Amino acid sequence: MTSSLDNRIRAIEQRVASAHGLTITEHRVPQRDPRVRVLSVGSGSPLIYLNGITAPALGFAPLLAELPGYRHILVEFPGHGLAPAPQWTGPSLREFAVATLTGTLDALGLPKATVIANSLGGLCTLWTALDAPDRISRAVLIGAPATALPGARPVPAMVSLTTSFRGRLEQALMGLPSPRFLAEAALTEALGEQAVAAMSDDLVDLHRLPLRRPGQAAAYRSLLRRLLDGRAPRPENSLTPTE
Repeated sequence: MTSSLDNRIRAIEQRVASAHGLTITEHRVPQRDPRVRVLSVGSGSPLIYLNGITAPALGFAPLLAELPGYRHILVEFPGHGLAPAPQWTGPSLREFAVATLTGTLDALGLPKATVIANSLGGLCTLWTALDAPDRISRAVLIGAPATALPGARPVPAMVSLTTSFRGRLEQALMGLPSPRFLAEAALTEALGEQAVAAMSDDLVDLHRLPLRRPGQAAAYRSLLRRLLDGRAPRPENSLTPTE
């Protein structure tokens, strides 16, 4: 059953798309475990987009509006936007990421693809380029690729969420209604003041509202605990010097 919150998020997506002159189509991806959500815009040569952590697929909308003549395929990772929320247990994040991206390409009938990715999406793209190099023809990384590079450090809010007591409290608060300015403050810490100042209220809402969906905040915290060890990335989530 579709909740009123999901309907609200979809309505905001349509407004964001319309504001940038885009028409979006949502696709059912026939994976064995349909944990991703796929939207597409336009037609032409395909470009795959992978979002950053907690970021919505349509966070790329301002960029898509500047790149006509392509089929833009926006992939929302599990636990992001309106994609189902897992608890990030089981195989390593690297195995999960590579299987998810290659499985999505299989479902879309793409033997290989150009990938445009931000943050967590950039990390997953690099892992796939290393472990399944025949599937990635080109990669464009926007911003730091999460924990991939030596010296990467998470923002304090992410570190706080991984702690035992405070992290559980913050997870619970994420599921409650809150004013938009709190989300803007958190986004400013992660993205910078200029980027957030350029965002419409609708784009900010696409970042904050999905965390109120059942299981979404728990999935976000679970993912962070798999990525980080205190203030540093877990070693298995960073590329080696050889890589």
